[in-house]
Amino acid sequence: MMQAVQAHWKELYSSPYGSTWQDDQSRCIWLQVGGSCVSLNAQLFLKFRKRLQAIELERMLAPVHAGDEMELISFARWEHFLLLDVMDVVAYREVVEGTMVMLELNSMIHRQLQQPVHR
Repeated sequence: MMQAVQAHWKELYSSPYGSTWQDDQSRCIWLQVGGSCVSLNAQLFLKFRKRLQAIELERMLAPVHAGDEMELISFARWEHFLLLDVMDVVAYREVVEGTMVMLELNSMIHRQLQQPVHR
């Protein structure tokens, strides 16, 4: 079930794979890929990123590892779990990494705007 995008959410990143939005009211990031939409606080978003980065796509694709073509991701105190195939992992990685780039860019711009102007 998809969560409806709320008017107060700020889009962070969007691609053909999915999108992310920042919700300042609940202090979370909404991550939508395919038909699923999940809410992650900042700490959980970073844990999720790290977990995605640790998945070995080559191992998932290797024929000698039959039955390893799916990856289960869940965290303590997280109401969701994700069962991902190789294409899902690629999609989530792309959206999460794109979001990280946008967050880092936003931080750089904010720092530059806070510096005094020298003439």
